[in-house]
Amino acid sequence: MLEQERETKPSGRFTLQGFVDLILSAAAPITVVTALLVYTGWTRNRAYYGYFGLGQELLQPSVQDYVLRSADVTFGAVVRLVAAWIVLLMLDQVFVGLLRKRGTDTDRLVIALVAVGAALSITGLVSALGVAGGLGLPPLVAATVLAVGTGLVLRLGSTLFADKAASLGMPTTVTLHVVLVIALFWAATVYAQDLGRRAARVTDTNPAGLPLVTIFSENYLDLPGSQTQATQVPGADGDTYYRYSGMSLLTHSNGIWFLISGRYATGYRSSVLVLRDSADIRVEVAAPRR
Repeated sequence: MLEQERETKPSGRFTLQGFVDLILSAAAPITVVTALLVYTGWTRNRAYYGYFGLGQELLQPSVQDYVLRSADVTFGAVVRLVAAWIVLLMLDQVFVGLLRKRGTDTDRLVIALVAVGAALSITGLVSALGVAGGLGLPPLVAATVLAVGTGLVLRLGSTLFADKAASLGMPTTVTLHVVLVIALFWAATVYAQDLGRRAARVTDTNPAGLPLVTIFSENYLDLPGSQTQATQVPGADGDTYYRYSGMSLLTHSNGIWFLISGRYATGYRSSVLVLRDSADIRVEVAAPRR
């Protein structure tokens, strides 16, 4: 079967199958990787700020903000994608070397690997759908299993079922690519959410690591929070100003300050004060020395 496949030459005619393969091979990698990076940053930000009860509709960051403010996630995602790609290339070269032998044992190996890939894909799908309690697999493991299984079927299935490509090739290939993309985005979602929540817990338990914020105002501001300290100080012009200190800077977005001001009670996460920029206030930020 493998020998017949290698002896078959392309007819040179335009086919829908060939067009789909060309589009998938040229556009998909760049598009998927770019979308993964942006989506990972967005998911991380949503998990991080959502921990404090802040929605993305309030922050309204741009696509550039998602990537730049999530440099750790983006870098981690790139490193993992590159590492996975290198490993897959090395494994692919090993398989290609085995396939060149064109023996019966090779056919059996391909069949076994396709069967393993199909089993892994089914396991990942069962976990994704929550059937049988998701088989007890953690979400990231289930997403990885689904991606690896689908990748095996995609890579070796066309070799195994080459004689049926005319009837099953295009719908099967498109379906498997869709499943693979879903698995990648699922894994990216779980990875980014976990990083976002862990970073938020660190911030929540140790806000002293954030920059300190001091607000000066001519008028009294009702700024609640157990960390907030209000005092009156004389100005150079002889007037008295209100000074609010003790707050920590969570972020500044679209002219709005998001400040950690303490806790309302035990069992609650840090409260966040939302203060819009105006001409009536002056804000000073002091970052801690490292």
